[in-house]
Parts: sequence; C-alpha cells; structure tokens
Amino acid sequence: MKRNRVTLRDIAERAGISRTAVSLALKNHPSISKPTIERVRKIADELGFIPDPEVSKLMAHLRVKHPASYQATIAWLTAWDTQTGWDFWLREKRIFSGATQRARELGYLLEPFWLRAPAMTGRRAASILQARGVESAIVAPLPDGTNTIDFEWDNFSVTAVGHSLETPEIHRVESAHAQNFEMALAEIRRRKVTK
Repeated sequence: MKRNRVTLRDIAERAGISRTAVSLALKNHPSISKPTIERVRKIADELGFIPDPEVSKLMAHLRVKHPASYQATIAWLTAWDTQTGWDFWLREKRIFSGATQRARELGYLLEPFWLRAPAMTGRRAASILQARGVESAIVAPLPDGTNTIDFEWDNFSVTAVGHSLETPEIHRVESAHAQNFEMALAEIRRRKVTK
C-alpha cells in the first residue's frame, strides 16, 4: 500500500504555523526563531518528510533573476520650480529610486522629464516625448500648491503617484500606510522575541 507523501501543509498543521513559516524554518531562514526551527525539524522528522527534488529544482530556477530585455522608456513627469527640485526631498527620491529599480527589473527605463522647463507647454512636452518614442508616463508627486499640470494626456498611458494631481482623473498608486504600520509593528515584535 502506497503511503501519501508528507507535505508542508501537514507539518504546518501539526506545528500550528503557516506553510511559509515551515518552508523558511526548513531552510534555517534568519526570520524564524531557533526554537521554531528546531520544533519544525522535529515534526518533519517524525512525519517522515522528504523534500520533493523537482519542486526544489523549480523553485531554485524561479528565484534566479534573469535580466529583462529593454521594453520601452517611461517618462517621470515632474513639475517643481526647478528641474531637480523634487530631488531635495527624501520621500520623492525614494519613490523615484524604487520606481526606477522596479522598471529596470521589468525591462523599462524610467527617465525624468521636467514639465516647467522654459517655454515648455503641455503640447510641446507631449510632442517631445512622442518624438522619443515614449508612450507611457508616471506623474511624480507634485509640489505643495500644485494640483494640476499642463500636459496633453490623450496619447499616453499615464498613472500618478499619490493624490497631489487632482485633474484629470487617472489611475494612481499610493502607499498603503496602514499596512506599512502593521508591518513595522510586526517587525518590532519579531525582533523583541528573537533577542
């Protein structure tokens, strides 16, 4: 009679923790406490757990980062009083840095474009970007007191960061402040437990 294979779910149910925590514990991940690692390993041994080599091989392959080939350039639209005015603020710099990194991972180049350059109009900005082959743009957080910008929106796929741009109504991304706070508290609790 063939015995059913023991899974991470079986270990997780016996240990009273998530499958992810079991997986991390079996890999000696630093985010899992030593007592939990030892308890999980003991349960795995008792149940006769044998890792599936094909799953391990697949997961190793998926974790390898393959450089993405170039897809397109995305304009990072800024509307500060100076070309690099946004670069003075830590929050804006971090948003741009994160967006640049993620764009690169997906094969995109994120390029700042200053909408308040001398003699710049919305029509001229759109014309310049179209001549460069740019079809997508991200509206960076706008400076205080600015809630709209002069830009020809129709020929671009555009999203905004945050809610500083009030018109036109376009898709936008925003920090999940409540979730970030919960993650910070969880990390504080985790660090207190592991000390």
